[in-house]
Amino acid sequence: MRLVSARLVLVVLLLARFAYGAIAEVGTSGANHNGVGGTSTTLSFTVGAGANFLVCGLAKRSTSDASGVTFNSVAMSFLQEQAGTGGATLGVEIWYLANPNITTADVVASHGSIRAVLGCMALSGVNTGSPFGTVVAGGGNTQDATVSVSSTASGLVFAVVSRRNSDLAMAPGTDTTEEWEVAGTDATTDNNCIGWGGSEVGTGGNVTINATWTTSNRQWEMLGVNINAAGSRNRVRVVTVQ
Repeated sequence: MRLVSARLVLVVLLLARFAYGAIAEVGTSGANHNGVGGTSTTLSFTVGAGANFLVCGLAKRSTSDASGVTFNSVAMSFLQEQAGTGGATLGVEIWYLANPNITTADVVASHGSIRAVLGCMALSGVNTGSPFGTVVAGGGNTQDATVSVSSTASGLVFAVVSRRNSDLAMAPGTDTTEEWEVAGTDATTDNNCIGWGGSEVGTGGNVTINATWTTSNRQWEMLGVNINAAGSRNRVRVVTVQ
């Protein structure tokens, strides 16, 4: 009998998807107002190690546009504005910067002579090539600023509100995290706006993100958007068995 040795080579192609994980906040969100008004609003802000995205909300007691926002003298990108739909001279804007410098520096919003509140969050794990889903805008004259945002399971829903008057505190809704709530300091409360920022973990479905107050209706403007986590990718692995 003749023995014949053989080598069996098995090539296995394994195709799998590898998710990069969810978005996380780096450090602490922050906000500041420009007092009784001025042509800029400045916030000293720290972008910590590991952050790859900076997102900011500008709340205004005005419908005029900001001319620009910078972090550490680097221009940020404008996403969207919502203004004037709630029956008052109010507006909100969202600005962002991918791969910001890891440092403590000023965020500066330049605008007309208005009262404004500027708030920011630094994030890690963001898909910087395609950071946002569809922006949802809202406005009204109620006791509940709310929008429903289509989310991804690993994403983070971000929202910013400008509400007329500084006399009534705001409270986050169920599952919503309040990131900041800051009011102007004009002695006449009706001259001020409250700037509010919030976030909520994405679910893969619609997320209702909101802030409420009691006693009286107030005009408000709001923007909400899903921030996308870094995407998935396919990996092919070749395994040889002898």
